[in-house]
Amino acid sequence: MAVPWLIVGCGVVGMTPVLAASLVAAAVGDPRAWGLPPLVVALGLMSGWSLTSVGAPFVANSIVISRLSGRSPFTVSLRWNAAYLLGGLTLASAAILALAAVL
Repeated sequence: MAVPWLIVGCGVVGMTPVLAASLVAAAVGDPRAWGLPPLVVALGLMSGWSLTSVGAPFVANSIVISRLSGRSPFTVSLRWNAAYLLGGLTLASAAILALAAVL
């Protein structure tokens, strides 16, 4: 499922996680119309929101760490956290697919 990837992508281009998650949730609408249980979409929204907090250069975490370290927010979020972000997105996608298969 692409929900966490969409939210992180929006965060990388400058959206806050709350705005990105709200827009994606509004775009998805009623998950049952897509044949998905609401819990699956909720897991996608929550995992995307949390991973955006560590993987986007424009969130407060990255900006504070960049000031403390003297590095740019892009270095902090996209270089230092790249493996964590991609691993988290991969695990979140696998968890979403597993949950969808069970429910």
